Amino acid sequence: LILEGRVGSGKRTIALEIAMAAACERKSDHTAPLPCGTCEACRKIREGLSPDVLRISRAPGRATLGVDAVRGVRESVRVVPNDLNVKVYIVEDADTMTVQAQNALLLTLEEPPRYVLFLLLATDAGALLETIRSRAPVYRTQPVEESEMRAYLIAHSPEAARLFASSPEQAAGILRLS
Repeated sequence: LILEGRVGSGKRTIALEIAMAAACERKSDHTAPLPCGTCEACRKIREGLSPDVLRISRAPGRATLGVDAVRGVRESVRVVPNDLNVKVYIVEDADTMTVQAQNALLLTLEEPPRYVLFLLLATDAGALLETIRSRAPVYRTQPVEESEMRAYLIAHSPEAARLFASSPEQAAGILRLS
């Protein structure tokens, strides 16, 4: 999947939710939300503790994501998941991949192992090669307006709504835990 949107539009949050849904131990329980957010797999992913959710990003100070990072992905993709039933690669700033990196990733995107999921995060999916875009649907994200956030919090969690005025991050954290 390609998740496209400007900074602050929720791409990383959505990527983690997708990873949790793919790995959720309760996904066959139709009475539980997906992801459940409470099973061991969901907890590990949310807390950044799962060895099977890998973030690929630019080296510090680099403007592009180079071919060396992608070569590492191509090698590790062959290793089955350690802990979960799925291995998720979150490629941050995918639109900054060099053409060489994109071409190197293309082979793996064409025929990934059955247990692998790629999530490419981009500000501009148009910067990705057409061959990459043709293999993954593009979902666009946009920031939630403050008024929409406030209305949602009031409807779903009065405690979080009270905190929203002073700390939206803390309010969102409470909502995730409830």
